[in-house]
Amino acid sequence: MGSDGYGDGGKRRSRASGGREVVDGRRARRRRPGRLWLECADREIPEEAAILLPDVMLLVVEDLCARISRQAWRERRPRCWRLRARARRRAEDRLLAAREARVRVLSEEYLDGSGWSRVV
Repeated sequence: MGSDGYGDGGKRRSRASGGREVVDGRRARRRRPGRLWLECADREIPEEAAILLPDVMLLVVEDLCARISRQAWRERRPRCWRLRARARRRAEDRLLAAREARVRVLSEEYLDGSGWSRVV
């Protein structure tokens, strides 16, 4: 049995998700080959762009760091009676949201502003 009691390590399929894999209660996106998903920017980019353009590679790294930080934040949940720890967690949530917003702004600047999306 998996840690969640379903025996599949937290991954389930349901009718509501259209048969797609469900991870942590969220529907998994269908990945297209040769594309990278930027979670914070809510968009896909070609792998070639991340390899060839340093600004886009920076964006991919920032997005990955933000996702890892958010996942670690979700896994640490203090008990309800630990008020200071809960306040620190809320402050960390605000910092993570600001970081994710920064990645979103960078993606608009790099991908939309440069005309790159029309080329590739």
